[in-house]
Amino acid sequence: MTAATRPGDAGEDYSIRVVRQAVVETTSDFVGGCLRHSNQGMLDIPIVFTLVSLARDGAVQHHVVDCGVGAGPRTGGRPPPRSWISPGRFLTEVGIAPADVQWLLLTHLHKDHSGNLADLPHATVGVQRAEYDGWTDVLGLPASYLPLGEASWAHRAISPDTLHHLREGLRGERTVLLDGDYEITPGLAVRLARDSHTFGSQLVTVDTPEGVYVVGGDNVFAYSNLTEMWPSGAGQGNQFHVLEVLAWVNDTVGGDHRRVVPGHDMAVFAPATTVWVGDTAVAEVRIGSWDRSWGGDRAGTPGGMG
Repeated sequence: MTAATRPGDAGEDYSIRVVRQAVVETTSDFVGGCLRHSNQGMLDIPIVFTLVSLARDGAVQHHVVDCGVGAGPRTGGRPPPRSWISPGRFLTEVGIAPADVQWLLLTHLHKDHSGNLADLPHATVGVQRAEYDGWTDVLGLPASYLPLGEASWAHRAISPDTLHHLREGLRGERTVLLDGDYEITPGLAVRLARDSHTFGSQLVTVDTPEGVYVVGGDNVFAYSNLTEMWPSGAGQGNQFHVLEVLAWVNDTVGGDHRRVVPGHDMAVFAPATTVWVGDTAVAEVRIGSWDRSWGGDRAGTPGGMG
C-alpha cells in the first residue's frame, strides 16, 4: 500500500463522525481473532457508517463511508440487528439531505457494510473493481459450493441485491469501479488492500492538519487487531495480507489509534467524544474549525448501547 500523505501537504479541515447504525451480537474470536480470543464468549459490536464533511467554496460537502446493515433477519436464523436506523433517516434527522451526499465509499461488499445502498440515491458509489468482480464470481459458483444454501460459507456475507444495485449503477454511471488507490477529493482518498479481508477491500484516508485519519473497514475490525497485530477471525481473503494492512495503518497514524475508525469496535464511542442523536450514538472523531459539535440542540438522551 502506498503512503497516505503528500510532501508538504497541510491537510484539509474535515469533520469525521462515526454513526452507530445498529448493534449485533457475535463471538469474541470473530472480532479479535481465532485462538487469541477463542472461547471468550459473546459480545455486542456496532454496525457503523462514517460521515466525512468539509466546508469548501461556500458549501458543505458530505461523503459517507459504508452504509450499514439492512433491518431484516440475519443469515442462518440469527436475530435481526438491534437499535437499527436507516442511514437516510439519520441524515435527515441531523439536517443533511441524503440526496446531497456526493460519494458513498464502500470498504467492501459484506452485507453489514453495503445494506442500505438505496438510502443515498444520488451518491456516486465507489468500490474497487477487484471487490466487485470477486463477489460476482462467488455468486456464480455451482451448487456444490453451497450445501447450506445462503448460509454456506461462500454466500453468507454477501447479498445478491448488493451486486444487482451496483450493476444497475454501472449503467447509469452512479457506480464507479476503482482500480487501486484513488483521490476522491483533496485530502480524501481510498487505498486498495487487495486479497485482504475480502477480494478488493479498500481503506479510506482523510488527510487533516494534525495528520491522516484512517477508516479501516474490516481489515481493522477492532483496535485490538492493531495493538496485538492479530487479524480478526472474519474474512474471505489472505490473513497475512491483513497483517500487512494492520502494519500500514499503524505506520500511517504513527501509533495514534485515536485517528483510526475500526469496522466494529464499541470503543469508538468513548464518552468524551460521543453525542446522542435520539437513540443513536455518534462518535465525533474530528470536528472541523468551521463546524460545531452535535452535542447541543440536536443531541438526545442516550438510549443505551443495546
